[in-house]
Amino acid sequence: MIAEKEQNRIILDLDNSHFGEEYDSKSMWQHEAAKRLVSNLLATGAQARAYRQARDNNSELVPQAVHDAIFVSGQRGAGKTEFLRNADKIWRNSEAKKELGLHFLDVIDPTLLIDHDNFTNVIVAHLYNAVEPIVSNPSCKHHSHRDSLFNKLRLLADALGQGADFADRIGLDRIIKYRSGIQLERFFHDFAEECAHILGSDAIVLPIDDVDMALERSYEVLDVVRRVLGCPFIIPLVSGHETLYQHMVTRQFQKGVDDDVMPKELSAAYLTKVLPNQYRVNLASARELMSALSIKQDNIVAEYGKYFRSLKTQVFGLCNGDEKSNDFPEPESAREIVQLVDTIKPNEVQVEPEVTQFESLKNWAHSKKHGACFVNSESTLTLLRNKNEVPLRLTQLLAFNPKLQMNVNVDWASKDFYSEQLVALGLLKIPSDKTNTEILEGVISGKVMRSMPPLELHTNRMTISAPNIRSERSENTELYNLYTFYNYYGITRSRIHKVFFSRAFEVLVMSLLWRPDTTDNELVQLAWNEVLPDIFNEAPFYCVHAMNPSKYTGEEIGGSEDTDTPQELDAETDQNSGKFAITFSESIATWQQTYAEQIRAFKLSSALPLISAVFNKTFTQLNILRANHGKLDDEHLSDSVIRFRYILINSFASFLSTTQVAKSNITIGATVDTIREHQEFRKREHVFTRNLEGLVDIKTMKSRSGEDGFFGHKIGADLIEMIWHHPIFNCIQTDGDIVNPKAPFTPTGSTDKQRTASNSKSKRQTLRKASLDATRKLVESLSGVGVQDVIQQIEVGDVVEYIDAVKDSVVKEMNDRSLMFNDLRPRYQQLYLALNLG
Repeated sequence: MIAEKEQNRIILDLDNSHFGEEYDSKSMWQHEAAKRLVSNLLATGAQARAYRQARDNNSELVPQAVHDAIFVSGQRGAGKTEFLRNADKIWRNSEAKKELGLHFLDVIDPTLLIDHDNFTNVIVAHLYNAVEPIVSNPSCKHHSHRDSLFNKLRLLADALGQGADFADRIGLDRIIKYRSGIQLERFFHDFAEECAHILGSDAIVLPIDDVDMALERSYEVLDVVRRVLGCPFIIPLVSGHETLYQHMVTRQFQKGVDDDVMPKELSAAYLTKVLPNQYRVNLASARELMSALSIKQDNIVAEYGKYFRSLKTQVFGLCNGDEKSNDFPEPESAREIVQLVDTIKPNEVQVEPEVTQFESLKNWAHSKKHGACFVNSESTLTLLRNKNEVPLRLTQLLAFNPKLQMNVNVDWASKDFYSEQLVALGLLKIPSDKTNTEILEGVISGKVMRSMPPLELHTNRMTISAPNIRSERSENTELYNLYTFYNYYGITRSRIHKVFFSRAFEVLVMSLLWRPDTTDNELVQLAWNEVLPDIFNEAPFYCVHAMNPSKYTGEEIGGSEDTDTPQELDAETDQNSGKFAITFSESIATWQQTYAEQIRAFKLSSALPLISAVFNKTFTQLNILRANHGKLDDEHLSDSVIRFRYILINSFASFLSTTQVAKSNITIGATVDTIREHQEFRKREHVFTRNLEGLVDIKTMKSRSGEDGFFGHKIGADLIEMIWHHPIFNCIQTDGDIVNPKAPFTPTGSTDKQRTASNSKSKRQTLRKASLDATRKLVESLSGVGVQDVIQQIEVGDVVEYIDAVKDSVVKEMNDRSLMFNDLRPRYQQLYLALNLG
């Protein structure tokens, strides 16, 4: 695979099958580094030539030592090895070669040294191998140099003797032996000078690769460069990563030293001396290369930036990148750029990806240790391999199942799911902490590959007791089957239904991801009827009870027994659930048929990143919603479901919007009056309106994709509309704008008497708090804005021309309906006061 330089761009040629590490001037990425290398070689080579001339003119000149090592620096995978291997060609292709004669030796890799090798011995052998073919040639014209070479080699070899050679020597012999060791640098200098003469060069370039990866040998190698290779006739060309060098040298200086500061200062000074700053060559980073890189395939050249954007679009589809929703493991080095392009080729990002592409993507994510990309790729593979046979449960997809993630055999999974859940539990501040931790302990003990949202934890908040269920269940079947669960282990016989949202979320996602091959509505309905009963009978997939279904809650559950036995209630509930599964299957099948075209446009290949992002955002906010439950009066299950719908829709919009997204949590502090009236909610919750207005008509929640000048994603806009009208929300759909409350919550710890009184009070409050509908309609007809906007205009002092008409309407409507100030909903009380009627 070759990279060529064309018109100031680097061309990575996939059509060329050459995968070697050699290149010429046209197939090199590091052009600026090459210029710097030539400049440094010219400077150090000229220095060597001047020194040689001085030696030739004065044989008595004392041998000098210089620190002229050229340091090629770059991160792992930047191409340092290839750069060193091609240093000779870089020099020969430059104009500077005419000025100097440099001889390049083969690259030495210290990581390949045999354990007992002395690095100086290796260098000497390397030099000898370069001159041996010349001096051993019978026609050699360097007889005098040959004899001198061997004499100097003997002296050098004697000086290189190991410490064990001194053991059997005594007296003068031992002193002489030590003396030769001390003169090692002088003997090496003479030997290198002779080699340069024989090779006919001004200096010999000695490339040394991956010194920083030689681990325990790295300091030895650097010290040889400092002591031995200070000879002016040798130009060391050393590669590595400066940070790793710093670490290795500091660790060497720390031996036997308690102070941390001194070793760091010494190591910095040492590296500055051995690898002088003026001779350093920095390889360009991957990000710098990307801006000038193009890819050639099938004789078509495309910019790397365009290729990468197309790849992200293929993988992430509609995600706008907000909150890292399209976070992709980008290449961090030249080597990784080549590997990515070779793994997922440009022609593969122009078509709808298949199983093989996602296998490649998963492998890439694994090599980069990128959890989100890995689990989304594996989950997409599961979807693609399903071949639309049946709706898949979310527990079958790695992206939504922390227990599955813990069982995947990767050593880089680093997210502590258990600790993350303890943080979520701390937010709730409930007495059930021990129960939740006991349920999770033992089952949730490993690491997951990506951060997961808070589980729906066990708590007495958002509960509905048996009497309330019995009185309303027949009319509100959808609410109880979709949003409550009672079949968990407790130590009492009372049947408290706890509210969870993950069951409804699972049904929604399954209906988006399953694309039946048939258009036969009855067959689709039958397929759903096979899976829905299990979904309704099991614990909601992302609640704490689903993590460990056989674990007792370990605490008494508030509430009282119904007049019937728990067994009778269980049988009635299960029968009711079975009937609901049949009718709900019809609703799902009809919904899929209605939105068949929009569902098909929402491609499986890019669905998971969006849904995963929505999953995390939604359940994080639902944990906050649960933590705040009970702070608002008159909350019913239907109100919480409305909040869930707004949170869910806003989550989708925040990742689909093509404009700037508002990130605040929504619905958490909204009163039930605001929640129950969509028109009022959209006026008060500006975050929701801002995120949605570019995609749908806020009043009707219909897609705006058919409007002139629509600038958003058509698929995204259609997606918002069909989710808003999904059957999981049929339980709160009304013909008008206001939703009547259904299924009151059980106040935590209430007795039957307190609960009855509380329910009666809630009903009285509901009846007493009135809307001024005639006034609202008048305001809208006069101004085109809502009541709250009029209040704000009055409060800030704006002149409202129709203020007298509004005032007259308020007085008349209150008189006609015999309403007092305290009977009004809060916003109409504010209007009353703003009009100076109070």
